[in-house]
Amino acid sequence: MNDHDGTQSITFFKYLPFNEGSLNVLREGTWKYTHPARFNDPFDCSPVLDPLSAASFVRKRPEIFAAAAKHKGYSPAKRIEHKQRMLKKLEQAVASGEFNRGLVEGIGVCCFTLNPTNLLMWSHYAQQHQGFVVEFRLDLTTTPAPIAFHHFPMPVVYSVDRPILQLGDESAEAECYRTKSVDWSYEEELRSLRQVGDGTIQPYSREHLLVSVVAGCRMDPSDGKALIEAARKASLDIGRDVPVYDAQLSQTKYKVLIPKHPNPLFSED
Repeated sequence: MNDHDGTQSITFFKYLPFNEGSLNVLREGTWKYTHPARFNDPFDCSPVLDPLSAASFVRKRPEIFAAAAKHKGYSPAKRIEHKQRMLKKLEQAVASGEFNRGLVEGIGVCCFTLNPTNLLMWSHYAQQHQGFVVEFRLDLTTTPAPIAFHHFPMPVVYSVDRPILQLGDESAEAECYRTKSVDWSYEEELRSLRQVGDGTIQPYSREHLLVSVVAGCRMDPSDGKALIEAARKASLDIGRDVPVYDAQLSQTKYKVLIPKHPNPLFSED
């Protein structure tokens, strides 16, 4: 994909409240993964599970029954009876949503966006404009392949219908975790998924990804100084400048501007 300057890269942003953890995105080169159960959308990462595919998947995995039967010490005859009970419990788990919750056990999600000037995003995710936005860019032509693969943010797909998951289809499972209602399309979201669990802090490559910071238009002056200091530390650590821009409100439109940002989509009224 081409960025605004024509290179094979993707630029993405993260809205953050002002706190120590957020500052560490700059100071330490870390970001946090959150479990989907903590999201404000109850549909997020909760596809409709096809019960027939679930039963079929389990039937095709006899080792599941064998391990359970061995653990219980069942005889061959008892194993047949136990298998039917397991299938019944599986149907109940699918119907109640318990099985679905198990699918996302251990998954952490880190969310980003394509748009750093969204009025609602500033209000909802950046402490009512008192927080800040961090800009990242992943250049696919210069970033080492392992880093690019590990850090690449996948775009969210917005849909009217909930995805239906066929258990055992790993590619479809990943797609389900990146599908949301069209009501959320204004977020222009991208996300990274990891088997790391809720609240896990993971490092990212500041050297290859970190670009700039945008301070909210309501940021407290003392917080602004701390933000500049964090950006200065990041600049020294990675050996290049990480500029800090100040978000402003348009004088003529309901629009957030980032004056002096090199992308005119963000800097011009």
